[in-house]
Amino acid sequence: MHFNPHIERLIQQAHTCAEQCQWQRAMDLCEQIRRADPVFVSQDASIQRIAGRSLAALGRFGPAERTFLRVLKLAPKDIETRIELATMYRRDGRAGEALELLRQAVEIDPAHPHAVRQIAAWHMDQGNYETAQAVLAPLVAMLRAGASSEVGVGLVYARLALATGQEEDAIVLLSRFRSDPTIPVQGRRVLLRRLGELNDRLGHYDEAFAAFHEAQQLLKPEYDPQQHSQRVDAVIAAWTPERARVIPKAESGESQRRIVFVLGMPRSGTSLVERIIGAHSRALACGEQPMLRQIAASLESTPTKDRPMLVHPERIDQTFVQDSRAGYLDAIETVRHRLGGADAEVLTDKQPYNFFYIPLIASMFPGASIIHTVRDPVDTCLSNYFQFFAGSHPHIHDLNHLGRFYADYQRMMAHWASLADDLGVSIHTVEYERIVQDTEVVGKQIVGYAGLEWEDACLRFHEVKAAARTASNDQVRRPIYTSSVGRREHYARHIGPLQDGLAGRSDSV
Repeated sequence: MHFNPHIERLIQQAHTCAEQCQWQRAMDLCEQIRRADPVFVSQDASIQRIAGRSLAALGRFGPAERTFLRVLKLAPKDIETRIELATMYRRDGRAGEALELLRQAVEIDPAHPHAVRQIAAWHMDQGNYETAQAVLAPLVAMLRAGASSEVGVGLVYARLALATGQEEDAIVLLSRFRSDPTIPVQGRRVLLRRLGELNDRLGHYDEAFAAFHEAQQLLKPEYDPQQHSQRVDAVIAAWTPERARVIPKAESGESQRRIVFVLGMPRSGTSLVERIIGAHSRALACGEQPMLRQIAASLESTPTKDRPMLVHPERIDQTFVQDSRAGYLDAIETVRHRLGGADAEVLTDKQPYNFFYIPLIASMFPGASIIHTVRDPVDTCLSNYFQFFAGSHPHIHDLNHLGRFYADYQRMMAHWASLADDLGVSIHTVEYERIVQDTEVVGKQIVGYAGLEWEDACLRFHEVKAAARTASNDQVRRPIYTSSVGRREHYARHIGPLQDGLAGRSDSV
């Protein structure tokens, strides 16, 4: 407890915000506390743990890692911080480091249920479902027998059940927790999402939607769809054909590696396309990289919590472009080295939201190949609504907002497509449904867009290790499946607000 009542109130507010997954607010409070008493914060593991969790949840992995490591210096036997850091490493593709931290956790406490179930989750990340089941089995048995009330065990088992055909059993196991008022907000959201996924898999679509909808209502951050549309308007107005034609272009330098950008709405097939390319012997799937967003943010007049947008093309000069290219290549080379892609000639960046930054790609990488994935708009939006993403995605918690965001994305991509020749880039559109229906034919086109010759290994993409864990991790470990095509038909009675949003309208009254 802090001796200053004001600072103690800030500390309690930070804890509350973290419990409610209000990560940006929690981070802001931690910063206020640090400014008020930096010595106290430097010696307090609890506040630094909240800051680390907040940074990780916001996708700021570098600062989060440094913060978690400071916590472990202050509290060397802290199991939960090891698990938090391991979870972040899993998301960032650092599987070996994640497993080492989890092993350290079980060495400290071999029966620690959170550590054990995270080891099971780690094995699922690698596609080792039998091993995961063996690790988890004793904890699940205790849960069934009533000797444990660890909801987290049930949540990990639900993920396993989706991969092993044990959905009915998982629903029974999880349903006992649905009315438990002691489960914190984040745990309840995951519980409801898992129940939604399980019911969706079994064809219980109304039950599935009810669970997904309830989960999204638990955490609805502030989001103004009209303001977002106005910012998209500003970008479109700023990037005229004349402006696009005179944008500075970086000199290529000595790099022998090519970057292929895979972008589009999340859940539109970006992971699938990247895996197909990454299965090639001369390519490396590098996952979702944050660099373009960071570069775009540096062009903003003042820092903003909103996604940065390219509303000031006049600020992009030759020095900026050259420095940005060098910084990007340094960062992705670090990723390549970590992933062991010494022979890779092609590196992929599959950050979906890079569709905001196509002029930057054109400027930093003249002649770059861009693969734009598209999928049925309603199917795409439903898949976003049914998913929880790392980082900030405030538009996905409301179907109408999601539809309006999608409509703005379509407007922006149509504008970039109209400027492709002026910008000097190739934008190749790939339809998710066509990949599913004719994988080899479309796969050959995708590999060709990456500038590579076809290899049959590209059809065995599900056998390739991922660069990082994403929302599509378990799906892309399976061969091609068609169950996600035509999803809108199952949820037709629930999608009125979404359809209004796609048409640019607010919620129907």
